[in-house]
Amino acid sequence: MIALLAWLPACDKRCPEEMVQLGELCIDRYEASVAADGRARSLPGLKPTVGLTHAQAAAACRSASKRLCYDHEWVAACGGREWPWGSEAPVDGQCPVPNANGDKPLDDLALTGSFPRCGSVEGVQDLYGNAWEWTAPDPGTPSASAKRGGAWYVAGPSPCTGAPFIMHDPGFAGTIAARCCSDARVAWPWAR
Repeated sequence: MIALLAWLPACDKRCPEEMVQLGELCIDRYEASVAADGRARSLPGLKPTVGLTHAQAAAACRSASKRLCYDHEWVAACGGREWPWGSEAPVDGQCPVPNANGDKPLDDLALTGSFPRCGSVEGVQDLYGNAWEWTAPDPGTPSASAKRGGAWYVAGPSPCTGAPFIMHDPGFAGTIAARCCSDARVAWPWAR
């Protein structure tokens, strides 16, 4: 059996097209829009689905054969930078958050991918502003529901540094959406 495996062509691990690959991690490019069948979708030009409880967000990711991102995975999308795009705070109009005067650029959620200058260098969009996003507690840490990313109606500190906002009521929904993650999967050469 081992001799048979030795001649198989090398296989690499890849992510589905709607996800960004960060090493062996796949993270949705956009905030999730939940379809009528309950499946989380990561597509540009859709309103992210908000009003999800932590359990509903996790279920939507599972329905898409993914998982709710662990907190450290969500932060990894920032690439180790203070802000997803670099070290400078956003300038007015760069992200869907209120400007320095407190004026809101939007009256509601933006369509996913509408603020491309607000994305990460790696291509993960909508990490700051638009909708808060649920994260799962990191393995081995006390179980706590948390959110990251900010929302269209409030500007906050960088979502990439510091602790997440701990939500003591995982049943709270408000303006919280989801972003899904998964592990990169083997891409067999004959299936390309």
